[in-house]
Amino acid sequence: RRVASPRAASKKGSAASSSSSSIVTRSQRKRMHEQMTDDYLPILDLPNEIISNVFSSLGMKDRLRARVNKKMNAIELESKYHVKEVLIEERSERRDPGTIRWWDIRGQLITFYEDKSYSSHCIKIICQNVSIGKLKIELTGSSEFHREVYNLLKDFEIGHLDFGPVALQHQILKEMMVDSFFLDLTKACKILHIDKCDNVTPEAFHQVYKNMTDGSTRLIEFFTRSFAREKWITFLNFIEITFRRGRFFSNRDIEVCIRRSISGHDHLLIFDGSVEITIIDRSPFEQSGMKFKLHENRESLENAKNTRGLDKINVHAV
Repeated sequence: RRVASPRAASKKGSAASSSSSSIVTRSQRKRMHEQMTDDYLPILDLPNEIISNVFSSLGMKDRLRARVNKKMNAIELESKYHVKEVLIEERSERRDPGTIRWWDIRGQLITFYEDKSYSSHCIKIICQNVSIGKLKIELTGSSEFHREVYNLLKDFEIGHLDFGPVALQHQILKEMMVDSFFLDLTKACKILHIDKCDNVTPEAFHQVYKNMTDGSTRLIEFFTRSFAREKWITFLNFIEITFRRGRFFSNRDIEVCIRRSISGHDHLLIFDGSVEITIIDRSPFEQSGMKFKLHENRESLENAKNTRGLDKINVHAV
């Protein structure tokens, strides 16, 4: 029988020793876990005020995720925080992960996908305790979920609400954008931009105008890009201004200017007290644009009146 040499025996013993040393016992694993746990800060054991301050630096989506925790949800319900800009969009398919937009980087992008169904619960959570500087809506669907989201906008605290042209192309928002819904939106924000107002009447625009002049609304600016010509002419009649054959008639103390454009889309500006009305008069056969702006101080109003390129035009007595 062959006998192993002392060197071979030494190697064998060393390998066995190495193998046994690589085995971690249950007690060792427990001790390692305890040591790792001790290295982490138990943040949920901190006072609510400190937790709220820590999470105030997170983006909105991260704060929504944190609300899965019961304690975090309770803290968030009591917290008010401001988000500078938010985009609520809808996409037909998932974007390439390699494509990053600035909305993604800031963490203020909320995306829905057309092939999925959703609950409006997350939007309800946002409107409970978030004030938003600018909210842009680019939804494209026409389900009950979309109707719920649009109705929730009335409960938001918004600085600037912007409906992009994509949203207004879809039937459900066209149906909803009537006088009552439009007037509710004007109470929810300071600046309202709507691409089309086909179903909003001149009476509703007159009501908004009155609210702006008497200070009974937060709204200081409204703009629509597409508005029937006969509607703004009717609106002017409500405030005792007549537009006929390219001339203005009124017995009120107003100033009217024109900014001529190479494209032929002249801008008519009417200064009525502290409110500036801008009408983009394209042609009798095209949709017009209209804007109301409330100047909050005398300097702002005078700067607007003295803008370069404005020509004053006569207002004829009735």
